[in-house]
Amino acid sequence: AVAAAPPLLAAHQRYGARVLAALAVGAATVDAVRYGLDVGWIGVLNYAFVWLAILELGFLWREGALTRVRWIPWAMAGTGLAALALLTTVFDYPVSMIGLSHAQRSNTLPPTIALLALAVWQCGAMLIFEKPANRWLLRPRVWSGVVVANSMVMTFYLWNMTAAVLAAVILLPTGIAPQFEELSGAWWLWRLGWIAACAICLVP
Repeated sequence: AVAAAPPLLAAHQRYGARVLAALAVGAATVDAVRYGLDVGWIGVLNYAFVWLAILELGFLWREGALTRVRWIPWAMAGTGLAALALLTTVFDYPVSMIGLSHAQRSNTLPPTIALLALAVWQCGAMLIFEKPANRWLLRPRVWSGVVVANSMVMTFYLWNMTAAVLAAVILLPTGIAPQFEELSGAWWLWRLGWIAACAICLVP
């Protein structure tokens, strides 16, 4: 994506939002061939179509095209979320937006149109809250909290899977952690305990 940024920017400067439309159509076409005709290898093209479409969203945001009209962020959030719901319920796309080793299909390896729908809805939601969030961040105490958090964010990112694996090794084989039926009320409640266990392993 970084290597493709200069030519993508040139295309953006010439064609504007049509670049995003073309990339989205490309991603949807690749998925249709990949899943509809069972041509698995073609999915690799979506590493370009999906990630460059998300980069194009950044170009559109930077030039102000996504905030020129008040309804655009709301339309993005609504359309992206509706598309995501449709893809995961009707068209059998995975609900998980990260790669899972035991899953038959993945939204990230290679990327799918569902991942692009997620990006559109998240971008729209971010833009809806952009101005009030910026006003809130002007407060010195709030901004100081952001600075402190940013000084540690890479450390947390690099160590979070180590902490999760450590928590799993301690809790799961030993039988300490109860195993509830997936997505049951007790299972969701235990997510709080799981997060706490991971945090205990992460803090040191």
